[in-house]
Amino acid sequence: MPRQPLGNDPRLRRLVRLEAAHQLRLEARAQGDAFREQRLRLGITQADVARAVGTSRSVVSAVEHGDPGVSLQIRFRFAEVLGFRLRLPAYPDGTPRLYDRNHSLIIEHLLALRHPRWAAVIEAPVPGPGHRSTDVRLECGIDIVLAEIETRVRRWEQIVRETHDKARAVADEVGPDRRVHCLLVLPPTRHNRELTRGLAGSVAAAFPADEEAIRRALTGAEGTWPGHGLLWLGPLRGAHPIAR
Repeated sequence: MPRQPLGNDPRLRRLVRLEAAHQLRLEARAQGDAFREQRLRLGITQADVARAVGTSRSVVSAVEHGDPGVSLQIRFRFAEVLGFRLRLPAYPDGTPRLYDRNHSLIIEHLLALRHPRWAAVIEAPVPGPGHRSTDVRLECGIDIVLAEIETRVRRWEQIVRETHDKARAVADEVGPDRRVHCLLVLPPTRHNRELTRGLAGSVAAAFPADEEAIRRALTGAEGTWPGHGLLWLGPLRGAHPIAR
């Protein structure tokens, strides 16, 4: 049989878009944190930076909140104002997407587990400064669940802050008649397990809902969501890379 063109599968294109958007958000968040920490260290206000860069204070806030939609031109101006050397290196630092798609496969697993009563939106926008989004937004009745998938936990405090900030922003938008919950989804790797065990108190405070109750609410035909929680979930079992 003739060989199919590599990358011709529409599922692969969708996975590439999902993972690229995820990586862009991670980089924008890390850069925004670094810019904000340096600005505060120097005692400079957002208005000061905005005037020097030639933009508005809202754009400064968007960059510091990790908005990936702010242009590279503005970002390089930020770097110059705050004393950073901004570079855009491209180097191989992982398995090619044709082989490794864990983040997107965990999303697929979450979608496969949910009961049909849960409506799902992937990369759902979150109100507030910047073009923020959540990996998966689930809705059923009065419950809205914002699921964030992190394949490898690096900065725990940042994850907690961002997941809860998004939940508050959506809660403010939808009003008091809806309940908004954040769900952190982690693959049960040795690194993630060890890190969360070492932060057991912080994990329980930030995501107190019982995991079994979360699974029952996610997969069952009835019942309300139990609250902010953490779900251990790996890639969909039996899933294989699309091309080799």
